[in-house]
Amino acid sequence: MAEVVVFGDVEAALIDFLNTELSARGYVAPVTSLVPRTRPSSFVRVFRTGGGHNLDPNIPNEEAQVTVECWAGTHSGSHDLAQITRGLIYSSRGVVDNVQRIEELGGPAYLPDPLSDHPRYTFTLLVTWRGWAEPGS
Repeated sequence: MAEVVVFGDVEAALIDFLNTELSARGYVAPVTSLVPRTRPSSFVRVFRTGGGHNLDPNIPNEEAQVTVECWAGTHSGSHDLAQITRGLIYSSRGVVDNVQRIEELGGPAYLPDPLSDHPRYTFTLLVTWRGWAEPGS
Protein backbone atom coordinates (compact mmCIF):
# COMPACT_ATOMS: atom_id res chain seq x y z
CA MET A 1 0.00 0.00 0.00
CA ALA A 2 1.28 3.50 -0.84
CA GLU A 3 2.53 5.97 1.75
CA VAL A 4 0.27 9.04 1.99
CA VAL A 5 1.12 12.52 3.29
CA VAL A 6 -1.60 14.00 5.52
CA PHE A 7 -2.01 17.35 7.22
CA GLY A 8 -3.61 18.28 10.52
CA ASP A 9 -6.37 20.79 11.20
CA VAL A 10 -4.79 24.24 10.90
CA GLU A 11 -7.96 25.93 12.18
CA ALA A 12 -8.04 23.86 15.36
CA ALA A 13 -4.30 24.35 15.99
CA LEU A 14 -4.51 28.14 15.68
CA ILE A 15 -7.76 28.37 17.64
CA ASP A 16 -6.31 26.43 20.57
CA PHE A 17 -3.14 28.55 20.50
CA LEU A 18 -5.02 31.86 20.31
CA ASN A 19 -7.50 30.95 23.05
CA THR A 20 -4.61 30.20 25.40
CA GLU A 21 -2.50 33.22 24.44
CA LEU A 22 -5.31 35.81 24.40
CA SER A 23 -6.63 34.61 27.75
CA ALA A 24 -3.12 34.73 29.28
CA ARG A 25 -2.92 38.38 28.18
CA GLY A 26 -6.26 39.26 29.77
CA TYR A 27 -8.39 39.38 26.61
CA VAL A 28 -11.97 38.18 27.02
CA ALA A 29 -12.48 37.16 23.41
CA PRO A 30 -13.23 33.52 22.67
CA VAL A 31 -11.70 32.17 19.47
CA THR A 32 -13.79 29.89 17.26
CA SER A 33 -14.21 28.83 13.64
CA LEU A 34 -17.88 29.90 13.51
CA VAL A 35 -19.73 33.05 14.49
CA PRO A 36 -21.43 32.18 17.80
CA ARG A 37 -25.25 32.18 17.73
CA THR A 38 -25.21 34.40 20.79
CA ARG A 39 -22.41 36.81 20.04
CA PRO A 40 -20.18 37.94 22.87
CA SER A 41 -19.16 41.59 22.66
CA SER A 42 -15.65 40.53 21.56
CA PHE A 43 -14.60 37.37 19.77
CA VAL A 44 -12.24 36.08 17.08
CA ARG A 45 -13.13 33.82 14.19
CA VAL A 46 -10.38 31.78 12.48
CA PHE A 47 -11.32 29.82 9.37
CA ARG A 48 -9.62 28.25 6.41
CA THR A 49 -10.36 29.89 3.06
CA GLY A 50 -8.15 27.86 0.74
CA GLY A 51 -4.55 26.99 0.13
CA GLY A 52 -2.61 24.14 -1.37
CA HIS A 53 0.31 21.87 -0.72
CA ASN A 54 3.73 21.12 -2.09
CA LEU A 55 3.49 18.05 -4.30
CA ASP A 56 7.10 17.05 -3.64
CA PRO A 57 6.80 13.98 -1.36
CA ASN A 58 10.20 14.80 0.18
CA ILE A 59 8.90 18.19 1.42
CA PRO A 60 5.43 17.58 2.93
CA ASN A 61 4.41 21.24 3.38
CA GLU A 62 0.94 22.67 3.10
CA GLU A 63 0.15 26.32 2.52
CA ALA A 64 -3.15 26.94 4.28
CA GLN A 65 -4.91 30.23 3.58
CA VAL A 66 -6.50 31.35 6.84
CA THR A 67 -8.82 34.31 7.35
CA VAL A 68 -9.23 35.92 10.77
CA GLU A 69 -12.10 38.18 11.85
CA CYS A 70 -11.94 40.17 15.09
CA TRP A 71 -15.11 41.62 16.58
CA ALA A 72 -15.30 44.05 19.50
CA GLY A 73 -17.71 46.63 20.87
CA THR A 74 -15.85 49.55 19.30
CA HIS A 75 -13.88 50.31 16.19
CA SER A 76 -10.68 50.80 18.20
CA GLY A 77 -11.37 47.65 20.24
CA SER A 78 -11.70 45.52 17.10
CA HIS A 79 -8.51 47.11 15.74
CA ASP A 80 -6.56 46.32 18.90
CA LEU A 81 -7.90 42.76 19.01
CA ALA A 82 -6.88 42.26 15.37
CA GLN A 83 -3.38 43.58 16.02
CA ILE A 84 -2.70 41.32 19.01
CA THR A 85 -4.23 38.33 17.22
CA ARG A 86 -2.13 38.98 14.13
CA GLY A 87 1.01 39.31 16.23
CA LEU A 88 0.26 36.11 18.10
CA ILE A 89 -0.23 34.17 14.88
CA TYR A 90 3.14 35.42 13.65
CA SER A 91 4.64 34.21 16.94
CA SER A 92 3.18 30.73 16.42
CA ARG A 93 6.00 29.72 14.07
CA GLY A 94 7.94 26.99 15.80
CA VAL A 95 5.52 27.06 18.77
CA VAL A 96 2.37 25.55 17.27
CA ASP A 97 3.13 22.03 16.06
CA ASN A 98 4.39 22.02 12.49
CA VAL A 99 3.90 25.77 11.75
CA GLN A 100 6.94 26.86 9.76
CA ARG A 101 6.11 30.14 8.07
CA ILE A 102 3.48 32.90 8.12
CA GLU A 103 2.91 35.20 5.15
CA GLU A 104 0.40 38.03 5.04
CA LEU A 105 -1.91 38.00 2.04
CA GLY A 106 -4.19 40.81 3.17
CA GLY A 107 -3.47 43.03 6.15
CA PRO A 108 -6.02 44.16 8.70
CA ALA A 109 -8.99 45.95 7.15
CA TYR A 110 -11.97 47.49 8.91
CA LEU A 111 -15.07 45.72 7.59
CA PRO A 112 -18.02 46.07 9.97
CA ASP A 113 -20.27 43.01 9.98
CA PRO A 114 -22.74 43.58 7.12
CA LEU A 115 -25.70 42.13 9.05
CA SER A 116 -25.21 43.70 12.47
CA ASP A 117 -22.82 46.61 11.77
CA HIS A 118 -20.76 45.21 14.68
CA PRO A 119 -17.17 46.60 14.50
CA ARG A 120 -14.90 44.02 12.87
CA TYR A 121 -11.38 43.85 11.47
CA THR A 122 -10.33 41.05 9.14
CA PHE A 123 -7.05 39.83 7.65
CA THR A 124 -5.81 36.83 5.69
CA LEU A 125 -2.58 34.86 6.14
CA LEU A 126 -0.86 31.96 4.43
CA VAL A 127 0.31 29.45 7.04
CA THR A 128 2.93 26.96 5.88
CA TRP A 129 3.14 23.84 7.98
CA ARG A 130 4.40 20.30 7.74
CA GLY A 131 2.41 17.18 7.18
CA TRP A 132 3.44 13.66 8.01
CA ALA A 133 3.55 10.37 6.21
CA GLU A 134 0.88 7.83 7.00
CA PRO A 135 2.43 4.49 6.18
CA GLY A 136 0.43 2.03 4.13
CA SER A 137 -0.94 -1.05 5.86
